[in-house]
Amino acid sequence: MSDISYHRLFQFFLPLAVTAMLIGSTHTITSATLARLPYPELSLAVFAVVRSLSNITKAPTLMSSQVVMAFIDDRKSYYLVRKTLVVMGGIFILVLFLMGYTPLGGWILRNIIGLKGKQEIEFAYLALRITCFLPVVEIFRNFFQGIAISLKKTNFIMPGIIIRLIAVFLFLWWSIWVQSFPGMIVGSIAWVGGIALEAILIYFYIKLYYGTPLKAVEQISEKNKGVVSFKQIIKFFIPLGLMMFVTQGLQPIVQSGIARGDMPTRSLAAYGVAWTLIIFVAGSLRRLHQCSLVFAHRPGTKGWQTVLRFSLAIGLLVGAIILIIAITPLGFWFINSVMAVPIILTGLVQQTMLAFSLYPLIRSFRESYWGLLMQRQTTNMIAIGKVVNLAVVIGSFIFFSVLFNLPTAVVGALAFTTGEGIETLIIWYYVSFYYTPEGEIGSLSS
Repeated sequence: MSDISYHRLFQFFLPLAVTAMLIGSTHTITSATLARLPYPELSLAVFAVVRSLSNITKAPTLMSSQVVMAFIDDRKSYYLVRKTLVVMGGIFILVLFLMGYTPLGGWILRNIIGLKGKQEIEFAYLALRITCFLPVVEIFRNFFQGIAISLKKTNFIMPGIIIRLIAVFLFLWWSIWVQSFPGMIVGSIAWVGGIALEAILIYFYIKLYYGTPLKAVEQISEKNKGVVSFKQIIKFFIPLGLMMFVTQGLQPIVQSGIARGDMPTRSLAAYGVAWTLIIFVAGSLRRLHQCSLVFAHRPGTKGWQTVLRFSLAIGLLVGAIILIIAITPLGFWFINSVMAVPIILTGLVQQTMLAFSLYPLIRSFRESYWGLLMQRQTTNMIAIGKVVNLAVVIGSFIFFSVLFNLPTAVVGALAFTTGEGIETLIIWYYVSFYYTPEGEIGSLSS
């Protein structure tokens, strides 16, 4: 494969980065809307619970586009991957459906989540009966996004995101104007409906450009030599699904530790604001692995070095933005005035942001190696790294809490960053030791 240029990588990655930021903005707009609708406090609290519960349950569906990129390169693989993802999506829909339409949901909400009020449970059921359709719309969207990314047509994704954002904004504005629906219903419809609209638009964009999705698939470079099996797909998908389950559980674990420290309400609020900023500024880093996955350069080659340097440059840029927010008067003004965070919390938010400042560089470095592992279909190491990450986060939180007199919000950020760092070292060591420019060696990958 010919070496890739920084310009081509930038053209490929920019739509993915902007997409991540736009998606993040829809969640911010939705939260602002819920605060202006009937039952604002109850709606915000219940919708946060339902969103977290739905995200954890359907977490593996977020990896469906990676399955498409790793396996689809002809008609046979297209149908096999589509059938596999439909079956998997059906399983997650069933679980969410049981939560929304049977007593199972009430039991989970009361005994695991901790909701006690009758109205809280009723409102949560209303939201769950809508969000149970998330797996199907998300897999539909990710399936065709994966095809577009495999074709290096990331610009196909942007129109759907922009139209989704406009449609969601208009729907939320109308909901505020009529004041007829509880916030959790409005938020759930905006969430599910927005993804469904985006999925339909990317499908028609591919159909308009290529004629049919199958004709688009014919343009994808061969990657599996015509041999793809259901077993291969499952072996690839299960570690990524486990990784996403653990990823979704990391923040609740950190937050539960913060809640047990001094001034828990203040610390939780500061950590929540800081993490919201991190997600908005650094959310695009989660797409970086698609550069090495699609362009598939092995360690040691000139092309791989280009991909790695590009990823590190993005990480450094994002880290610099976080440092500006964390240590400058401009950052203080932004948090206090633009975000309307009380001045008593602003300094703590900046300290927490500073503790997160290495996260972008660590994440961008690891994403490059993740792409290689996905391209070689060695996803078991991704799951192992994430499980170790979880253990390190718990241990680090205890370590920093005992040895250092730091606010628990800062301790939470340091523990999270440490876990990310150890996970990255594991992935780096494995790829460096078991990969060569000519191919893969060693027994761990078999």
